[in-house]
Amino acid sequence: MSEGPAIHFFTDVMGRVNQVPQEMGGSCVQCGNCCMNKRCMFLQAIDDGRFQCGIYHSLLRRFSNCGSFPLNAYDIERYECPSYFVIQVMPASPESRRR
Repeated sequence: MSEGPAIHFFTDVMGRVNQVPQEMGGSCVQCGNCCMNKRCMFLQAIDDGRFQCGIYHSLLRRFSNCGSFPLNAYDIERYECPSYFVIQVMPASPESRRR
């Protein structure tokens, strides 16, 4: 636990709040990468290389920060997530508002 959720919360969630993109795309394909690279003690293999959280519907999960994945591009890269991506939102320029 000290390696995963606690470290993620204090170094990524608290330390990188300014790097949170406006929008994320994709959906979970149950690869297990974000669960401490398939080492979380609550992760259960289901079939064909897919995994599920053993405490997903439990009150225990409410006290974890697992639901924050992916927080930013760093999370996606770190866990080599095959399905989530950052949607780049371009701010409107003054010229585009005049049209």
